[in-house]
Formats: sequence, structure tokens, C-alpha cells
Amino acid sequence: MRHHLPAFVRRISAAAGAVLLTAGVLPAATAQPAPAGDRLSVGIVGSGPGRLAVEVIVPGGVRSVTARPDAAGRMVVEIVPVRPVELPWARKELGTSLLDALELARTPASIVLTVTPGPAATPPVLSRRPDGARILLAARGTAGSPAGGGTAGAEPDAGGAMRVVLDPGHGGEEDGAIGSTGLKEKDVVLDIARRLAARLRAAGFDVRLTRDGDENLSLDERAGIANENHADLFVSLHVNASRSSRARGAETYILSREATDDAARTLAALENDAAGSGLDGRVGDSELPLILWDLAQVEYLEASAELAATIQRRLNEALGLRDRGVRQAPFRVLVGATCPAVLVETGFMSHPDEERKLADGAYRARLADVLAQAISEYREQVRDAVVTLPERRP
Repeated sequence: MRHHLPAFVRRISAAAGAVLLTAGVLPAATAQPAPAGDRLSVGIVGSGPGRLAVEVIVPGGVRSVTARPDAAGRMVVEIVPVRPVELPWARKELGTSLLDALELARTPASIVLTVTPGPAATPPVLSRRPDGARILLAARGTAGSPAGGGTAGAEPDAGGAMRVVLDPGHGGEEDGAIGSTGLKEKDVVLDIARRLAARLRAAGFDVRLTRDGDENLSLDERAGIANENHADLFVSLHVNASRSSRARGAETYILSREATDDAARTLAALENDAAGSGLDGRVGDSELPLILWDLAQVEYLEASAELAATIQRRLNEALGLRDRGVRQAPFRVLVGATCPAVLVETGFMSHPDEERKLADGAYRARLADVLAQAISEYREQVRDAVVTLPERRP
């Protein structure tokens, strides 16, 4: 059974290969101005585990594209456009293991893009396209062991089982939401994750945890562990809180530049701020870091929305929770995950009845049962629809 997806998801999914970054205009360095609206577009899209592609789109097309390495190991790409275009920015610092920086400059007849690979990348590979260029950067060798002590390495699963990375939120000095009785979100979600992992393994899944103890991981590390383990699904587990003690129910989120509403925006701001991500849930296009929308999660939005819809429906039906719906917000923990990714708020610590339930091991076991059923149902939906997930194995 296929879920009816929101129009915004269908639109974004249809444009998954499109270039995403266009913010910030620099004045032309030559005397001949570009026609109004003709601005070079540069962005990054995911291209599978351990791979990124820099996409360059030139309005009006290109006459030629050439590339050469320089003495510093960078790729210098020279693009001769059919007509003059504006440059959107001069330099973007990314600092990732695959891509360190991008620079744009102009000569009298051409545009020069300098690509600085990250420390884990092989030399970039250029392919010309009629309207620009694509530069592929791939990870060198095999992925290293993930951070967050106690998690398994990234060896491929020879059996071909769907691999799920579960992410218990917070940990260490980050307690997350704290109930009136002192119940801590970090402890609740770790217990749920361990129970869920056991149930999924019994159902034939390959399961990894970002943390299996009281460790604190950065938000980027959590998605990084999913990618290093070549995850097919990434599920981040949390407990909600609200200023109102009447707020209750479960919520399932997918990544979005815009929050569903003020409550979703506030929640994302709190979660992002807890681990020092620098995203406050209120950022606009010009402030949003390049990495947020220009990485691979846009490729998986439709699948993420389907997984979220299945989880939300199961939670509502089985536990009688108030249906708060599938929601969207700019959660940093979902950024860059190269697989379908969702964040599940399992209830409200600020609601007295839900805090009491979350403190009960039997109720947490029931939550784990329902989540395992939802993920198993999603696996069957994918198979029944003859939809192939993007290849996750090297």
C-alpha cells in the first residue's frame, strides 16, 4: 500500500537531482554584466554512501568545460559559458571529510571553480553536461569505525538484510527533556532503542545503535555513523516536552527547510541547540548552512515521508495516542543522512500521564513493539511496490 504523500514532498522528490544552493550574489568582475536573473547555480547532492557530487548549472549552457589539478591537490574547473552569468558567491567552507571548500572566480571569458577535496576523498572526477558540470568526490577505501563507543563497525552485511541505525537522542551531559519526577529523556530513549533493536534483529534486520551507553555524540556524528554503517534506514528516537502540560501524543518528523508550525520550529531549535549545531530552527535561505539541503537527504524525502507515515499511523492505532501527524522541521540530526531518515518523538515528558507511561518498562516495551512493526511494514511496502532502495553496500 502506497501512502498519499504531501504535494511538497512530491515536488521536492521530483527535483532531487536539482542544484540547491543559489544564495548570495557577488558583483561581476568583468565590465560586461550578466542578464538579470542569469546566475550560476552550484550545489551538492548525495550520490550514494561515501559519495558527493558537486553540481554546476550554467544558465544558457556552456561552450566548454575543462579541468586540471593544481599543486595543492585541488581540482580547477574552467567553464566557458554561452553567455555571461553572475556568480552566487566567492567561497564556501564545508570542512567535511569529502569536501573541504569550493571557490568561484571569473576570468574575462570563463568561470573558474576550484574544488578542494576533504582528507578522506579520492581525486575528484569531472563529467561535462550540456548545462554545466558534475564533479564526483568519493571516500577513499573503507569506512572507519564509527564514533560512540560500543557500536559495530561498517562491514557489509553479506546476507543482504535491511540495515537500520537507531539513534537514541542526547546522552552524557545532555539529559534531554526531564519530567517532574526526574525521569530523563536520554535514559528512556536508550531503553526503547535497545528493546527495538532486539525486536528488529529477531525480524531479520541488521541493526546498529549510535550509542549503547550514556555517551554524548554531536548531531553530525549521529548521521555520520548511519552513513559509515551504510544504513538503509535511520531512526532517531526522542521524547518531547512542552510549556503546556496538556500537550500529548507522538510525532514523527522528516527533514525540511521550513517547520510545519511554530511548535515544530521551537522543538527543532531546542534539539539543535542542545548539541551546539548552530541551527536555531528559524534560519532563512541566506543563513542556512550549505550542508543542510545540499546533501543527500533530499534524494530520500519521499521514502522518509512514507516511513514516517507508517510509524505515525502504527503509534496512533496501537497505543491510542493523539494523532499529531507527520511533521517537518530542520532537525540537524537528519542532515546528510544518505538514506530514508526520520525523528520520532515518542510522547511528552511534560504531560503527567505520558511521563508515567514512559517510566514504565512495559510501556516502553510496547513502544518498541509498535516501532518494530512499523519498520517491518515499511520493508514490506517497499518490496510490494517493487521500489528498490538506493544501493547501500560498497
